[in-house]
This record gives sequence, structure tokens and C-alpha cells, in this order.
Amino acid sequence: MAGFLASCGSPNTPTAVVEGMIKAMAEGDIEAAANYVNPEERSEFLSYLTNLPEEELEEELSLMKELFQGVETRGEEIDGNTAEVQIYHPEEGEDIIDLILIEGQWFVEL
Repeated sequence: MAGFLASCGSPNTPTAVVEGMIKAMAEGDIEAAANYVNPEERSEFLSYLTNLPEEELEEELSLMKELFQGVETRGEEIDGNTAEVQIYHPEEGEDIIDLILIEGQWFVEL
């Protein structure tokens, strides 16, 4: 996983990880989005989406694409092995994404 992100040229910062996940979600790329999720939660994330009936999956992907369009990061706070990235969505307002540092790589906590 860390090698995947490094090979993509992504800086290893909480903000870069959140931005990568936002981009993947906005594009409806479940597999790419999963790469940013805490490895301990990744299979649950993928299982939920891949086990949906095709029609529900299409609806879920459409919703994700719409929800993550226009989302931007607004700052980060790092506290040891945890971090918070502030995000802003034009229609939904502000929110916080929690991350955890595992073996030198930041991952989104679900």
C-alpha cells in the first residue's frame, strides 16, 4: 500500500491522502478510494460496496460522485499517530476526516 501511494507520487501527508480519496470517490473509483482506507477497515469498505446488487451499486456510486464533487481540504492537525483534515463541501458545509499513521503511511479512518 505505501508503495502504491509512493509510486503515484503522492506526498505522505494527511491532506494529500484525503485529497486522493476525495478524487477517487468523485470519480467513482472504489478500488482507488479503498487504497486510502485504514487496511484494517478496507475489506469492510470494499465488501459493503461490492456486495450491493448492481442497481444499488450504481446508485451508490452516483451519490458518491455527486457528494465528493467540489469538496476541498481546509487544513490539517497532526497529533502523533493521528490526524484530522478539515474539509468543506459547498452544500454540506464543514466536516473532519480522521486519519491514522500506520508504518509511516497515513490512512483514512472510517
